[in-house]
Amino acid sequence: MGEDREDVRFDRWGYRLEYRVQAPEACPVRRLDAEVTDVTVFWGDGTVNCDFVTRSDDGEISVRHYCHSNGEECPCSAVFENGAIPRVSPVRDESADELLITTYVGTPTTAESITASLHEVSSSVEVVDYREIGPDAEWSARVDLSALTDKQREAIRTAMYEGYYETPSETTIESLASLVGISSSAFATRLRNAERKVFSQLLEYV
Repeated sequence: MGEDREDVRFDRWGYRLEYRVQAPEACPVRRLDAEVTDVTVFWGDGTVNCDFVTRSDDGEISVRHYCHSNGEECPCSAVFENGAIPRVSPVRDESADELLITTYVGTPTTAESITASLHEVSSSVEVVDYREIGPDAEWSARVDLSALTDKQREAIRTAMYEGYYETPSETTIESLASLVGISSSAFATRLRNAERKVFSQLLEYV
């Protein structure tokens, strides 16, 4: 059933760019009346499509879809028009109108072009990270821990301190749940959600 995954080799090349940008007035994120927890952006037939996952004050999760022509002033369009693909996430602090945009390019010239294009559509552009990636490049990862709730942080700390991730494990989910004072199923769900939030940020680095 297809080729063995162990035989597949992916060469790392080019440059990784991460920007913190002010969303333009026309950007849908500025009109949403709920917290944005995730953003998916894709391009097709000259149209930029955006899916925003939002969470209301009462915890209700919903997905809102927007689309516009690639020619409109938009940070994502600025990246697409330079032949790159943007990965977008909300800035998890008080700056509700800012976005983090990550992309990969093959040359410094393309990186400079994307930076210039972003300045044309956004009033504030900060290069948060700019690094070369390749077989000999040194790799590190940035993880936004503010994505975790206080209870999820507590779950990860407890699991680490009690040796849950040791080999062999020095404790069990049941014991950890007892320490926190909740059911084992609730603790397992809380820990799994915390792990997913951390690992999803690491995915692009591995």
